[in-house]
Amino acid sequence: VSVDILAEKVKRASELIDFCQTKLRATETEVNKIIKQMEG
Repeated sequence: VSVDILAEKVKRASELIDFCQTKLRATETEVNKIIKQMEG
């Protein structure tokens, strides 16, 4: 595997991780809101 291809794959993986973390944070926020409503 060439270094260029490897670098491209690492960059793509990093972008996907950022995307997933953003989605997870948004989901966590929504779930917490729902739990607070249920408790309230």
